[in-house]
Amino acid sequence: MIKGHDILCISSQDWDVHFGTPQQTIYRLARHNRVLYVNLTYILPTILTHRAARKRIVSKPTHRDDVPGQLFEYSPPPVFLPTGSLPEPFCKAAQLFDNLVFASILKRQMALLNMTDPILWIYSVKWPALIDSIPSKLSVYDCVDEWGEWSGDTGSRKLKYGAELDQQLCENADLVFVVSKALHESKSKLTSQVHLVPNAVDFDLFHQASRVDKGLPDDFPQGGGPVVGYTGYLDDRLDIPVLIEMAKAQPGWRIVLVGPCISDQVETALTNASPPNIHWLGPKDQKDLPSYIRGFDVCLVPYRIDGFTRNIYPLKLYEYMASGKPIVSSPIPAVEDERPLVEIASTPAEFIDRIQTVLTNESAELTEARIRTARENTWDERAERKSSVLEQYLEAAS
Repeated sequence: MIKGHDILCISSQDWDVHFGTPQQTIYRLARHNRVLYVNLTYILPTILTHRAARKRIVSKPTHRDDVPGQLFEYSPPPVFLPTGSLPEPFCKAAQLFDNLVFASILKRQMALLNMTDPILWIYSVKWPALIDSIPSKLSVYDCVDEWGEWSGDTGSRKLKYGAELDQQLCENADLVFVVSKALHESKSKLTSQVHLVPNAVDFDLFHQASRVDKGLPDDFPQGGGPVVGYTGYLDDRLDIPVLIEMAKAQPGWRIVLVGPCISDQVETALTNASPPNIHWLGPKDQKDLPSYIRGFDVCLVPYRIDGFTRNIYPLKLYEYMASGKPIVSSPIPAVEDERPLVEIASTPAEFIDRIQTVLTNESAELTEARIRTARENTWDERAERKSSVLEQYLEAAS
């Protein structure tokens, strides 16, 4: 593991939101390095509509006592322009303004920590210009999604803008990490310094889902019949029609969804149009997720397949595997590679068939194989792998 470095992390997620790739990686790097973790940036109008955004106006780097080592969290003030949604003639001017403002803000916060010449670690696709604006010993672009193909309701202009920023980061960063083979293939056309490091699992935490001696959460839906469950973001990737049709066709099943909803369309469908055997339990703390997975008979990855999801590596895959429970997924390429530990389905009828198959044909061998695979794919191992790449680059550059 690299040691004794300063790291400036420009994240794509706030620290306390769904604990994903940025947090899992930085949590481990902070054990031996000093890290300034920068939360999401918000645009100016959020000052009027979000109380949490207004609190960021006077924020300063705060040491996180719950993280071993030296991790400082910082929330930038909501002073940025909505660049991606502006007409093209105004977009570049707004982008230049945002970059100048953000670089100035970051330098001020770094000065408070006496941080100079850091490793610049970028997750947010919005900020390729920081590579030139922030002096650093090494710049890293950690690419977890194909941002030019986002499946949400963003509009063609935003998709084009995301693709342009992604290309700039790939071409200008010293190192690029990607989470899937599909991303590796596309980013290798832009840079020779791309490294495949898939997502992983906090095995000790999620293996708790395999313990039959533990109870279920108080809000877990009661009743008979199989429980088919999903954990993670409820967003536009979810194939809601598949879930609804499956629930209607199998009224004896309990379909349990655990996670924050970040799509108005999905929330409307879940609250107004879904059958009564679909249970949305809302967001939960990371440490509590295993207790919900413990109640699942079958774990789901029910995503629509498009240009975005074809490139993802679902965080939940190894989390499910750590429980040993059977998994049925949409045909995401990275998930298909895990056959026969995962069953693949596309239509409601196929999901029903595969779920019925695993409910009746699950074997101890498959259960143990999933657990073994999860144990071999931990975040500790992934952080070490990334660290090794960094060490090689820093040695070559010295």
